[in-house]
Order: sequence, then structure tokens, then C-alpha cells
Amino acid sequence: MFILGMKINLIVDDYIPCDEYGKTIFSSANGSELWVILVEKAFAKMFKNYENIIAGDPTEALRILTGAPSETYVHKQSPNVFDQILEGEKMNFVMAACTFPASMVE
Repeated sequence: MFILGMKINLIVDDYIPCDEYGKTIFSSANGSELWVILVEKAFAKMFKNYENIIAGDPTEALRILTGAPSETYVHKQSPNVFDQILEGEKMNFVMAACTFPASMVE
């Protein structure tokens, strides 16, 4: 794993927090992809537990993990956000999306 571009060794186990139906509580993967869940687990481990990253910004997490620059677009403040998403897709950028609880949004 890389933190701000520097390689570090971080060991995570394969115990993934799930609800009573076997659905992951935090991140969800696309199909059978496991990397999203494992990267989130490693990120939580860096901050001691999942509770410390609740409502975290995935853009910030990707920046910390890769050292690459990142940008955040807020849908209400970015009228052409879908054009930006399409452009990022064409450029093969790593992208993330999130929602925040209503209590955190002004």
C-alpha cells in the first residue's frame, strides 16, 4: 500500500463487517470485486477503526493512499458535473462518489 506516494506494509485480515444478511456494512463492490472493501479496511486500520472514517471523503482517502492530486465536485455547485464524470471516465481516472447524511449538509 502507498501512503502519500510512500510504500508501507499494512496487513489486513479477511474479516469484513457485514449485516445479518451478509451485506457489507460500509463500502460495496461492483460484482465480485473485493479490492474496494479491502482498501477501505486498510484505510480504516490506518485510523485505528471504521468509526474514525465514518462520513469520510473518498477523494481524501484516494489522495492519502496514492499521493495523487484529487478534486471534489459538489453536484449542486457544479452544473456540469456529469460532463466532468464522463471526461474522467475517458481519461481512466479513479473516481469515487459519496453522499453525506442530511445532518452534515448545510
